[in-house]
Amino acid sequence: MRNNAPPHKTMRLDIQLMNMASLVLGCVFVLICIYTTIRWVSRLPQFNLNGITVVGEVDHNNVPSMRANVLPKITGTFFTVDLQRVRNAFEGMPWVRNAVVHREYPNRLKVQLQEHKANAYWGQESEQRLLNSHGEIFEANVDEVEQDNLPRLSGPDNLGAEVLSMLRMLGPVFAQHEFTLIGLDLSNNGNWRVTLEGG
Repeated sequence: MRNNAPPHKTMRLDIQLMNMASLVLGCVFVLICIYTTIRWVSRLPQFNLNGITVVGEVDHNNVPSMRANVLPKITGTFFTVDLQRVRNAFEGMPWVRNAVVHREYPNRLKVQLQEHKANAYWGQESEQRLLNSHGEIFEANVDEVEQDNLPRLSGPDNLGAEVLSMLRMLGPVFAQHEFTLIGLDLSNNGNWRVTLEGG
């Protein structure tokens, strides 16, 4: 069986395939060089993290407690540090509701903190839990609460916002009649119990 294709066409196809293979190999080589260079630059000592600036609400957290809680969890350089891990470390501290973390070139991080605003004690008196202004439950040292007349609320943990909403609705109604609402409880079967000052 004879090959009917002219020899110059077969040769042209072989050259095109070789050129294409050379181009692909060249691109792969360039990408490997770029990747290696980026990894090398990102690990240079001048990009080691040199400090963290914390701004925002820091009424309940001080520098020594942040150092103790956060610094052991931070690893890497300016380029390689895991910002989500840093955020989680800050949000794991008592009173911190939200943390936004940014890189500041060449070797710093900036963290914007938002703290919980305690609106009520949550659960039994023995518990160290509070309810913030968004109806979210958080754990903190209740001795650090600035207001000494917070009400005590309780109910299913997933209904904190609903219990807080009911408090905000009933509080002014009782206040009009010179009663102070100091406790509100939502039972698992949907019943409400109100406690007024003086029992």
